[in-house]
Amino acid sequence: MPYATDGLVGKLALQKGMITAGQLKDCLVEQAALQKAGQKRPLGVIMVGRGLMTDEDLLGLLEEQKRVLAERSNYTQVRKDDFLFGQIL
Repeated sequence: MPYATDGLVGKLALQKGMITAGQLKDCLVEQAALQKAGQKRPLGVIMVGRGLMTDEDLLGLLEEQKRVLAERSNYTQVRKDDFLFGQIL
């Protein structure tokens, strides 16, 4: 199974114009083949290995991913709090 955050890394790279949709698809196919062979490899590592981005580019994407996930987590908590408050009313 691919890493849970691989979809976000791929989406961010695509949105930033770092890779094309075709390149992303090829990387995902490679990742699936490696997984089938019993090897786990994060999508970002595959993209760097293919020369689609540098290690620094990947680190930047991972920082962006961390920020996005933190925002989502905060939003989810606020929604949960709103729901619980609504249950009281």
